[in-house]
Amino acid sequence: MDLVNHLGRPAILSGPRDAASTEHQAGPYLHRTIADIGHNLPQEAPTVFTRL
Repeated sequence: MDLVNHLGRPAILSGPRDAASTEHQAGPYLHRTIADIGHNLPQEAPTVFTRL
């Protein structure tokens, strides 16, 4: 394991890509990673949120 990269990347982002998750979705699915935003996207980046 590369400890430096592991510590710098949240575990949730280290999982499989979109294709591996689509079987668990009922409808269209899109995964996006938005830099410098925490867990509350509508409050922390409302402009970005409305463009999704």
